[in-house]
Amino acid sequence: MTGINLVSLPIANLCIFSLPIFIALSVFSLARQPPTLRFSLTVASIFAFSFGVLALTMHDKHLPGIYTSAINGALYLYAALQIIRKTRPHNAVVWSMHGFCLLLASTLFIRAAILCAGWLSPGSALDAIGPELTAIVLFGNMLCLDALILCFPLLDFMDAQSRLSQATQEIIERSKIDVLTGAYNRSHMQSRLHHHVSRCSSSGETFSLILFDLDHFKAINDTYGHVIGDRVLAQVGSQVKSSLRRYDELFRFGGEEFLVILPDTDANHACDIAERLRQEIANLLFDGPNISEQFRITSSFGIASTTKATRSADILLQQTDAALYKAKAQGRNMVCV
Repeated sequence: MTGINLVSLPIANLCIFSLPIFIALSVFSLARQPPTLRFSLTVASIFAFSFGVLALTMHDKHLPGIYTSAINGALYLYAALQIIRKTRPHNAVVWSMHGFCLLLASTLFIRAAILCAGWLSPGSALDAIGPELTAIVLFGNMLCLDALILCFPLLDFMDAQSRLSQATQEIIERSKIDVLTGAYNRSHMQSRLHHHVSRCSSSGETFSLILFDLDHFKAINDTYGHVIGDRVLAQVGSQVKSSLRRYDELFRFGGEEFLVILPDTDANHACDIAERLRQEIANLLFDGPNISEQFRITSSFGIASTTKATRSADILLQQTDAALYKAKAQGRNMVCV
């Protein structure tokens, strides 16, 4: 082998090997996770080991290419997997980059296999393909890398847009929640009520409302303080949420009052649900200011269900409020329709 081949072949192999390092680092950058010390040491170790292998195998025209093609193909395959795993949403740009990396990985694995066959059978037809295939792969790597370099800023921008959209959605969702009780707040309640009334008018859906109030809650604030009162509200909200069905909706109506929307539920079934909630709240044990001081609380429930004549969420709320007032007037700690 001539001196030119001895020098040029390892340099070409090293160029091919170096390209996916940029891809791997870029993937970590896209994922907003700076490379850790362990990852950096791994990359440095691969480079150091590669220089050692290239230096020790310069006399052979096959071994450097086999090694760098196999490692390079593995890194491109890793980059392809990371691109799909770390970026959302999946779109044409993401799939194009994924395809580029898979194509390069496949090509490099094929090159490694052909060089290995030439190494095992020197002078064969496959051995003759090796140098030409090296030039083709190097040229293809450069073209694909140019395409990837152009795609990465666009992908980074799309990833930032996706994160911004997700953050905005999270803010919107949080704005619907009452922080103390974990229930939805009253402003969101209005939109959901109008939604269900609209469905009731158009499709005949039947739904029910439960409005319940914690009995003599003011006395708890006066006796134990507002901090204990807040704990009571939070514990009741948590208990009711865990007891409701997946599609039921709990809202903090105001103060110590809560509203529950029960989709596809008639008055009889709503009464059963309200009675179960009343008993669960009555069985709750609350801690007072002192460890040894504990107390219980009761609640009153009012129920109203939609009919064919239901046209307004406000009217339905008035009916529910009237039923709750009836429960309070009859002695509290009961369910009325």
